[in-house]
Amino acid sequence: RLPVRWVLSDMKRLKVSPDEHTLSTLLCMQPNVSSALRVWRWGRQNYVRRGRTVWHHLIESHVRHGRPQRAKPLLALMARDGVEMNTYSHNMYLRSLIAAGEP
Repeated sequence: RLPVRWVLSDMKRLKVSPDEHTLSTLLCMQPNVSSALRVWRWGRQNYVRRGRTVWHHLIESHVRHGRPQRAKPLLALMARDGVEMNTYSHNMYLRSLIAAGEP
């Protein structure tokens, strides 16, 4: 169950379809990685496009909540999903290394 179900209920009531920006915002609002992953799965089930921004927010959630070692595999999945890395992607990877205490 999504912790921000009320937002999605209101959107449905107003006949507003969730999009990439909705998914990105919901990912940023999550208090932990488990919640972020639930939002991610919800987005997949509802066919919300997962562009670069959405991937970045998922990766940032892992780094912010103590799982920086997941950044590299997630960036690889992002590339496999057909999303091109950019400067922000590379900087995020460097931040994850710093957060993990790697040189």
